[in-house]
Amino acid sequence: MPHIFNVRNKNLNGEERLRISEPFSILSHSELKNGMNLIDLGCGTGYYTIPASHIVKNGLIYAIDIQTEMFETLHKKLNKLSIKNIHVIRSELHNLPIKGESLDIALLINALHELHDRQSFLEEICRILKNNGKISVVDWKKVDMQEKIGPPLQERISIIQAQRILENQYFKLIKRFSAGRHHYGLLFTKK
Repeated sequence: MPHIFNVRNKNLNGEERLRISEPFSILSHSELKNGMNLIDLGCGTGYYTIPASHIVKNGLIYAIDIQTEMFETLHKKLNKLSIKNIHVIRSELHNLPIKGESLDIALLINALHELHDRQSFLEEICRILKNNGKISVVDWKKVDMQEKIGPPLQERISIIQAQRILENQYFKLIKRFSAGRHHYGLLFTKK
């Protein structure tokens, strides 16, 4: 069973996480624009979802997670902040309650290493993305780090592996991008 991020982790939204991964910097590489409709897959407590909502402003975001605690924590945040363009949905990633060819971009941040059925997942992302839709993948570098953060090394997926997984029959690589000291970033377009 893959390592699943724990909602009780104190660094989930704290300053330590900001030091590791700055959301607006990462989202800028994902080519988000006002009015886009997107999905944040494995959204957690909204660390990237909420900043994305400020970028796409008039667009719609589906925030998806399988963990009830993540879902509830994000829901409370959105109510407190009065953010209206995010719909939080508890769902498995291979069976999304989203209309086909309706989204501009999918965000998969710190979740690729957690997927157990990648084939079904990729088929589902292709189904919901518009023609020329994009998927932005950010995940932990497969290197041993001094800090004891992130998933175990043996569960991480290297940038080369990630590119091979996504590039098979569904997506074409647009670019690699810097996602900080601990992460890599890849942006793909739907074939």
